[in-house]
Amino acid sequence: MAALETKSGRIVYVGLDGHIYTMNQAGNSVVNITLDSSLSTPNDTTHSYFYPTWAPNGKKLAFVGYHRKSEGNPEISIYTAGSDGSNILKVYSDQDQQPFYLYWLPNNKEISFLGGAPGDSWFNLNVVPATGGETYTIGRGAPFYWAWSPNGESLVVNTSSLTDSGAVTGRLAIVHIHPNLKQSILSLRPSVFQSPVYSPDGNYFIVAAEDTPDTQYMLLATREGQAQTKLTDFDGRVAFDWSPDGQHIAYISGNAAPPFGILGTLGLIDISTPEAPILSDVDISGVMAFFWSPNGHKLAYFAPALDNDSNTGTTKLLLDLSVLDVFSGNVTSLGAFQSPDVMLTQIFPHFDQYQRSSTIWSPDGNYLVINAITEDETPGIYVVNASGNFPPRFIQHGVMPFWSRK
Repeated sequence: MAALETKSGRIVYVGLDGHIYTMNQAGNSVVNITLDSSLSTPNDTTHSYFYPTWAPNGKKLAFVGYHRKSEGNPEISIYTAGSDGSNILKVYSDQDQQPFYLYWLPNNKEISFLGGAPGDSWFNLNVVPATGGETYTIGRGAPFYWAWSPNGESLVVNTSSLTDSGAVTGRLAIVHIHPNLKQSILSLRPSVFQSPVYSPDGNYFIVAAEDTPDTQYMLLATREGQAQTKLTDFDGRVAFDWSPDGQHIAYISGNAAPPFGILGTLGLIDISTPEAPILSDVDISGVMAFFWSPNGHKLAYFAPALDNDSNTGTTKLLLDLSVLDVFSGNVTSLGAFQSPDVMLTQIFPHFDQYQRSSTIWSPDGNYLVINAITEDETPGIYVVNASGNFPPRFIQHGVMPFWSRK
């Protein structure tokens, strides 16, 4: 089946040797994007790569390189390369700014990234050209979440957080980067959420706001930042994303649940007519993350479950993977797996922000790429048929697999 099925896009991943690779969904045509990784040396100097991210057009990659010395802070750099490993470039490097999250602009020519300095509790949002050159800073905050407009000329920023007293601090803002950098702070009181999101046509965006701590709601706003419609109330916190076809909003509302980030009820809003959104009754609870299919017809979601081994007396945390057809309401269970720590502690808790920059779906919407612990207790990469008609297929060892969008 792997040899015969039609291939769709490419998968990038981090090998267990610290290199960045790409491959097709059969695990073939593997390309070494990087060539100089060294995880152990006699003088304790190591070099490795992490956080790979596809450009929207699938032609280029960006990733982070770590050069660790026996003494002092590591040098952490951003690299770009063609999907075939050509034209690898170091486009950013600064020992005082350590990038850890990359998000291409829609123009495929620039990369926004979040970074921090040792000892600084705030993060910086910067933009660097994909070919290298002058880097500029958009803003600072802790935390810092954002979404680019489809034309790449503006972004919505959320720096809100919950204090120990239960109050929400921070701000919501629109930042225009063309022709000049200009920030407009919104006259909205943010609630507890992470990443905002633009509609696919760029005419609207969604944030979470509150009038008082007891009146939290998802808010549809125009691209100019004017409040348009209260979509739904929620308790605790919320994470959401707009379907690629523009027809639905999916969201999880619930409470903080380390290490998952959020754990709660999955909801859907039909927003095909933004002026008259319709709340759908999905009734799926215990969800921690989801990813839209490319055509917006299906939603892959993850729910934690405990597996008790009566023979050994141990308990494992598993993730149940299911796919919801948002039009028919049918749910297909695709099985359960044990997730590597890097996915469980870094990707899933911030799935809404990572969904802005990455996807686990194949471009044709027929497959999902999943990171799971193998029988030999090492991280493996599996391709799962979204129909549930075929068993998952192991293709390589590695972590952080993401599919190109094209």
